[in-house]
Amino acid sequence: MDILKPIIIKDGLIKKDNIQNEINISNYKEEDINNIQFDNCIENNIQSYKTEFSKCIIKNCRILNSEFVKNSFTDIIFENCDLSNTDFSESYLSRVNFINCKLIGSNFSNSNLYNIIIKDTNLSYSNLSMSTIKRTMFENTNLLSSSIQETTLKEIKFKECNLSIANLFKTNLNGIDFTTSNIDGIVIGIQDLKGAIVNTYQALELSKLLGIIIR
Repeated sequence: MDILKPIIIKDGLIKKDNIQNEINISNYKEEDINNIQFDNCIENNIQSYKTEFSKCIIKNCRILNSEFVKNSFTDIIFENCDLSNTDFSESYLSRVNFINCKLIGSNFSNSNLYNIIIKDTNLSYSNLSMSTIKRTMFENTNLLSSSIQETTLKEIKFKECNLSIANLFKTNLNGIDFTTSNIDGIVIGIQDLKGAIVNTYQALELSKLLGIIIR
């Protein structure tokens, strides 16, 4: 699976240290936020509605309890960021990387995600429900108790992830490989499992959904 990477000319980035200021300027000028590197921003309760970010790096930032509702993120790298309890609902993300980030309790519901890499990241208790997620890699990522209900998954790879107690009810898992990941206590319907790829131990655990007793 080839995932398109963010297209960013790093030498041409302007460094800034306050995201809310740039959002306010963007709204006033009715312009996108692009070609900026945000470093070491510490901001809570950012308010951003229908803002477009492109070709940006957001690094070593702590952005908590914020709202990026109906935003657009294209060619973006989030690295070493804490974005816990932040609302990205109804947003569009394309060619975005989340590397070594905390997204605990974040909300991506009703969003569209394409060509995404999520690596070494904590997405526990996050909400990805009713979204479309295509051509995306989750690697060494914690999805404990996350909600991925009624979500469209296409060309998805889970590599060494923790999906324990995750809710994937009414999500088609056909062709998705869980063999290197922890899916203990996963919440799914029997019909959702058709075509999912699991290892022997996982198959034994999932057989309990069918009421089968293996001696």
